[in-house]
Amino acid sequence: MWPITTLPSLGVLHINDLSLHPSPSVCAVTLPPRDEGCIPFSNIYDFGPIANMLHRLPDKLHISITHCAIRRISRHFNWDGRLTLRDIETDEDLIPLLRCWDGEVLILDNRPGFDDDALDLMAKVVDCRLYCTPRITEVANTYCSNFSADALVRCVSARMESRWRIFCLRVTGLVPDISTVDRQRILQQVYEFEYAPSSF
Repeated sequence: MWPITTLPSLGVLHINDLSLHPSPSVCAVTLPPRDEGCIPFSNIYDFGPIANMLHRLPDKLHISITHCAIRRISRHFNWDGRLTLRDIETDEDLIPLLRCWDGEVLILDNRPGFDDDALDLMAKVVDCRLYCTPRITEVANTYCSNFSADALVRCVSARMESRWRIFCLRVTGLVPDISTVDRQRILQQVYEFEYAPSSF
């Protein structure tokens, strides 16, 4: 994968349905900084090589992960970037990935495993630092229905007291019912809140 370091300008690099194997040794290559681009990963079944690449990618990228197996990652990546998680199975644990992600915009699309536990961990503070998604400012949640309005309110309220509060929240598609009262509570914590549920 390291030939991508020679590309003069990265716009979109789509990696799909590819069998990757870990390098026999750690590659000491870091991609040079570039203007914001997008790297979509889809249908990758061994996440190990992807995890090894993520922390070497430039910051401020839009990294999209669709229908991939998610495994543990131990290094921080994607400062000021955007992360899209789409069609990730319920049994895939996203928390290790989100703990190391230093981006600002999180897009969740058809991620049934995104639940109250995940929201509570996004609100948790350990040693004066947010435990998960510490720098997030915008969340778009589409067709993720396994969380409650109470957990969502708890998350935005807890993060309001941190430096990195959620400024923009979008909850659309097939999502839980959020009462008028809870919507008003959320609007008191964020600058922009879009709630557009659908029945199918």
